[in-house]
This record gives sequence, structure tokens and C-alpha cells, in this order.
Amino acid sequence: MLKGEMNVKSTVVELNEWMIKLPKKLEVFSEAAASNRPAPKKWSPKEIVGHLCDSAIHNLQRFINVQHKKTPLVLTPYKQDEWVELQHYQDTPMEEVVAL
Repeated sequence: MLKGEMNVKSTVVELNEWMIKLPKKLEVFSEAAASNRPAPKKWSPKEIVGHLCDSAIHNLQRFINVQHKKTPLVLTPYKQDEWVELQHYQDTPMEEVVAL
């Protein structure tokens, strides 16, 4: 196995471990704590988790496109604040956001 392949395997193993660990770590938040925004225009823990889901979807598209584009890839930004608001993560139970 090449060194690069080992790094990829290590990263995949670590990501899989976090897929198990993270929901358990988030279970400690009460609904009130998960909904708490630390300051105006700051996201609550629920909104941060929701944003990570949105970001994963957006980045998946980037990973697919980079494999097929013949010209240099132009990274298309997305309006993350609007996505978080439109998805209503703040009003969704934390359990549902974590399941997402």
C-alpha cells in the first residue's frame, strides 16, 4: 500500500469513527442548549450541525465536478446563512438535525 493510500484509508477510518462518536457527543445538549444562539447573528449548535450537512452536500457536488471538468474548477459559493435559515434548523428538534 502506498503512503497516499494509507493516508486516505486513515482518513476514511477516522471519518467513520466520528460518524459514530458525534451523535453521542451531541446527545448531551438539551433542546434549549442546542437552540441557544450565543450572540445575534451567531448560529446555535443545531444550526451549526445543519450547516455541516449543507456543506457536505455542497462539497460532494464539488468532488464530483472536479473529476469531470476539463477546465479549471471554479468553486461555486453558496449562501450558507440563507441555507441554514431556509432549512429551519433552529426550529427542528436536535435529534432530527443529528439524524440528517
